[in-house]
Amino acid sequence: MKRIYITAVPLPSNFLLSAQKVECVNIELCEDGRFTFPISRLIAATARDGDEAEVIAVRQTNDSGDGNLDLLKRDLASLTVPCRLTDITMPETQERGDLLNLFRALARTIPPRCCVYADATFGTKTYPIVLLSALNYAEKIKECELHRLIYQEQRRDAQTHQPTGTYLYDITVLFRLNGVVDALSQSEADVGEKDGLLSSLMDL
Repeated sequence: MKRIYITAVPLPSNFLLSAQKVECVNIELCEDGRFTFPISRLIAATARDGDEAEVIAVRQTNDSGDGNLDLLKRDLASLTVPCRLTDITMPETQERGDLLNLFRALARTIPPRCCVYADATFGTKTYPIVLLSALNYAEKIKECELHRLIYQEQRRDAQTHQPTGTYLYDITVLFRLNGVVDALSQSEADVGEKDGLLSSLMDL
């Protein structure tokens, strides 16, 4: 089975990542301190012998250091299933053209009819919007299926600002909301009925 895993790689000049223990809130992944990147925990839980696993790493070009990319490679080398690494390197700007180019690069790199997993932890503030757009394209145009979308949070003490814990969440439901809204838009019910249907579906 073809499995695609997508993660952004933060600039090492901003911060260098480190392996750490996490607490998984609504998803069952390994919680020990062997991995640096959240996506690595997802690969360890889902990739199987015989799978064709590929990791798409989104990086920025305005930093000469590769420290965090090297940490991702170390994570991948420790897994039991081999993973091919594809590097998408883009300028760190919020210009319309660059954001659209990132969308195109992601949409082009995700192969058709594959299982997709993604991590929205790292990247610029606009990156999750681009990522969700690319995932939507992959599902609707390339007949892929998004299996998991995750996010890792680091909590800090309000006074000292020191880390107090790291938590991992399955946020796939946020992506699925787009499909729910699309389906409701095709309904002939009035707005009030659609609001009620949406509330009922969100409570499932």
